[in-house]
Amino acid sequence: IAPLKRLMPLAKELKYESAVIFGSYFTWLTKNRPDMKLAERNPYMRARLDQEEYVLGFADDDFAVAVLELPYIFGTQPGRRPVWTVLIDQIKMMDKLPATFYPAGGTAMLTIRQVGEACYGAATRTKGGRAYPVSCYNMRWKEFLKIVYRARGMSNNRPIVSVAPWMMAMAMPYYGIDFKRRGIDSGMDYMQLPFIMDINLFFDTDTMYHDLGVTEDDIEAAITDSIKVSCQVALEGKKLLDFIAQASRDCEDKIRKQVEEQRKAEEAKRIADEKKRAALEAEAQKKQREHEEAEARRKAEREAAALKKKQEAEKKAAKAAKK
Repeated sequence: IAPLKRLMPLAKELKYESAVIFGSYFTWLTKNRPDMKLAERNPYMRARLDQEEYVLGFADDDFAVAVLELPYIFGTQPGRRPVWTVLIDQIKMMDKLPATFYPAGGTAMLTIRQVGEACYGAATRTKGGRAYPVSCYNMRWKEFLKIVYRARGMSNNRPIVSVAPWMMAMAMPYYGIDFKRRGIDSGMDYMQLPFIMDINLFFDTDTMYHDLGVTEDDIEAAITDSIKVSCQVALEGKKLLDFIAQASRDCEDKIRKQVEEQRKAEEAKRIADEKKRAALEAEAQKKQREHEEAEARRKAEREAAALKKKQEAEKKAAKAAKK
């Protein structure tokens, strides 16, 4: 939220026509499942909800604000660390078991390219303020894991057993102990995660394809690419960087520079306008003085002429009186 509290007022000051915020589809879930008390139990979801409410408050007829409630995104970026290394670590622990045990739900998803298209569509088509629940594909975890295992070069016939949330929850305290050991304060309630993953968190794909003009992509290829890079990181120790923080700083610096340049331009214009106004006022004052001086001369000339005429009349009257 903090970066947006700096960026949104700047964008408004620069008279941007639109802003697109990358949010989370957990915000949609938080709004639509109050019974789960997700905002109360998950700081991450509460922050995302606060983020969405804050930015939409800037929307008006001259400034469109769109929030893309993004689900899981697949595809790779050069040098970027995928988020799916955590999944590889999790399922690797079950490699020696006869089956993989996983929640029964599923998730919305899309590819990196489709995120770009959705961003463009939201920037150019949104009027006022709107939050878009994002999905280009809806897939059950079981189907997703089949693709993951193929990407890992393992058997396509590996059994995937759906387990009840309470069963998965039995293993979750391990993550709490691990987080505490590593000094991690998780933004998610790991004990509630099994119940979230048991949900088919699916959305109508028409919002993307029809409303925002997103086009079809190869989701299986994108998942495969993501998993292969994740395996390089999780299993082979390849070092990659997460550029999100740097990209955010770069964006903020760019907008801040634009604001500073605009302020300098406005100040230069103000000074130029003041000089012009002062010059016009000086010219007007000069003309007023010249007008007043000319009027005074004309008055003096009229008075002198009148006095002369009077004197001549008096002389004529005196001569006539003598006669």
